[in-house]
Amino acid sequence: MWSSDPPHPNWRPRVAAALVVCALGLVADTALVGAHRTAGVDRTLLGDAVHHRAHALTVFLEGVTHASEYPLLGLCAVVAAVLAWRGRSVRPFVLVAGTAVGSALAAGAVKNLADRVRPPQAYWLTVESGYSFPSRHTTVAAALLLILAFLVCGRLRHRAAIAATWTAAVAGAALVGVSRVYLAVHWTSDVVGGFLLGALVAVALMGADLLARAQRAPAPAVERA
Repeated sequence: MWSSDPPHPNWRPRVAAALVVCALGLVADTALVGAHRTAGVDRTLLGDAVHHRAHALTVFLEGVTHASEYPLLGLCAVVAAVLAWRGRSVRPFVLVAGTAVGSALAAGAVKNLADRVRPPQAYWLTVESGYSFPSRHTTVAAALLLILAFLVCGRLRHRAAIAATWTAAVAGAALVGVSRVYLAVHWTSDVVGGFLLGALVAVALMGADLLARAQRAPAPAVERA
């Protein structure tokens, strides 16, 4: 069963390292945004995005933004249902639900603390409300895609397939971030912060799941002389 396989022996340092990297990156990005150190780069990248707009690209990236909400959550729910049925465990559902709720709440909390204004509304290609930092779409998409990769990779055995799955998850989250900048409803530093926050939530839940599995794993047999 998916839920009964013991985790990799070195999972603790790997999870700890990922948590530290995500946390430090988020703190650094938040500090730079708060000190207005990203303003120049943000304005330049937003201007480049607006300058290179094209109809086909706009349609595609609008679709990416819309797909990053309920369609993505629905995909994760379907994958969780399949894994729950095959593994006879509710843990996939718990992980997906915890990720969706946790990432949305975390993004909302940081938004209220940062109190950052969005790019000029004249550039917007979609309607948004609320504060700018971090990008909630990117936060939730990154968290869900990473937890989805975690669930899927639990069933894979080939390294190439595992690497491709993680790469696709990161690329998908990055594409959501690009769409938010292209649509001019977020600054680039907003989506960077959103990705790091989403990754932080996902890795924390992965760590909790791995810890639970490690504690339930049978102790190794002791050979008698």
